[in-house]
Amino acid sequence: METHLNTGDMMQFRINQTHPSLNKWCRAHYHVVAKEKAAWEALVWGLTRNMPNFEGPVTVKVDYYFPTKAKRDIDNYTPKFLLDGCVKAGLIEDDNNEIVKELSVTINYEKRQSYTIVTITKV
Repeated sequence: METHLNTGDMMQFRINQTHPSLNKWCRAHYHVVAKEKAAWEALVWGLTRNMPNFEGPVTVKVDYYFPTKAKRDIDNYTPKFLLDGCVKAGLIEDDNNEIVKELSVTINYEKRQSYTIVTITKV
């Protein structure tokens, strides 16, 4: 189930999976990485195609929810494909530091569920 929230200055959407870890996609063959990136871009576009776009600076918050309490290195969950998907979908102009003024990532536990909540807020 995907959920969406849009208040004009803030939008939030849910993806029913978590972004692949840096350990996974940095070790993969470049064809595999390209397919994974394209899949995430299509997923973000599909979930947000009817949502308005943000012009100018934004903050992005990514909350990952995992089904186990295993320890995870937070820096392995840099949301590269997710941000690229937001750009490709037109939600944000770019994912450079002039547009994305702040990026925060949290790792959370949700029994038997794996999903991601993305919140974009206009600065």
